[in-house]
This record gives sequence, structure tokens and C-alpha cells, in this order.
Amino acid sequence: KGADENDVIALDRGLEAFAEVSKNVLDKDLSHCEGAGAAGGLGFALVAFTGAELKSGIDIVLDYCNFENEASNADLIITGEGKLDRQSLMGKVPFGVASRCKGKRVIALVGVSEVSGKEWTEMGISEVIECNPEHLPFEEIKPGAKAMLCAAAEKIKL
Repeated sequence: KGADENDVIALDRGLEAFAEVSKNVLDKDLSHCEGAGAAGGLGFALVAFTGAELKSGIDIVLDYCNFENEASNADLIITGEGKLDRQSLMGKVPFGVASRCKGKRVIALVGVSEVSGKEWTEMGISEVIECNPEHLPFEEIKPGAKAMLCAAAEKIKL
């Protein structure tokens, strides 16, 4: 978070070099392990050097709170995310929730969305409502963020 495009390129190169060294030392390639890039490569390091098993955070939370049972009688599920983007498609909260709500109406209230309607509908979300459709910087909208969220929520058609 907070890295600009050049920083991301440099960080990715560093992680690739670290994965290559690790492959040579450990004699196994874990660079394509799902979730390995999470938290700046922490997932990779934990799997490679401690034998940890990576699990989806949203799945752990939903299992813990018995989500399917709690949502079983709901007609509408509302979820949210600050920024719906490519990373969101890889298992962030809205899509984790939607994957557990097959056949239900799922609405995501988000700060901004960079994902097309086709992409989120394929992932099980019925509708995305942006709180910040102008995509203004958070620092600018922070004082009015609560009002923007309320205004977005009022757009939900029951």
C-alpha cells in the first residue's frame, strides 16, 4: 500500500530475486504458490521457511461466524470494500461473501470500483454502488465520507 508504479516494479523485481534464491537454497519453487505475494511476500516466506499453510482470510472469518447459516434466510446481502480492483477479484471480502451467497442478491458498497460490471457479476455480485464515483483522493473526501456512504446506501432498491 502506498507504493507508486515505479516502487511496485522495484518491489516485484526484489521479490522475484528472493524467490529465485529461495528456490536454489530450498530446492523447490514456491513462486507460483497461491497467496505467496500477499502482505509483501510474507505468505511466500512463511510457506517456504516455516512450512506454513496459507488460507484465505475471508474464508476463515466467514467460517468462524457461521456465515452461511446467518445469511440463509436473507433476501439481500450487503458487503463492502474501500477499492474494488484486480486484487479484489483474487478473494477479498466482497467476492468471498458473494461466493457463499449463490442465488442471493449481493450488493457491494465500495469507495471506488476499477472492476467492470461483467467481472463482478461473474463473481456473484449483483450490483456495485460507489460512494466516491468521482474517484477523489481519500484525503479530500474523508470529512464527508460518512455522508457519502449513507448517500450510496440510500441508492439500494429493496
